[in-house]
Amino acid sequence: MLTEIVSKVATTFGLDRKTKFQLSFWFEGGDTVYMHQKMSPVSVDNESSLKKFKEIRQENGGLNMYLSIDDVDVAEISSPEIRGHKDNNVVEVEVV
Repeated sequence: MLTEIVSKVATTFGLDRKTKFQLSFWFEGGDTVYMHQKMSPVSVDNESSLKKFKEIRQENGGLNMYLSIDDVDVAEISSPEIRGHKDNNVVEVEVV
């Protein structure tokens, strides 16, 4: 299931296989680790963390997944819809 989401995100953002990216989410909860007065993100890199994301999202609602793209030139992103977006804009990719 995680591979499907990773594929959908890569397609939506026009990322090729060479582009490194990470999915994560932030939430306030009992097992959240605080570092320097900020919540640390929870990396979505396996089925267990994806399951946790879905559970928390269903319980609390309004939880978003974040995409971090490593060292990419915005001009290299092939999706014209995404190319014009600036940092911190929201782009919806359905996670079922």
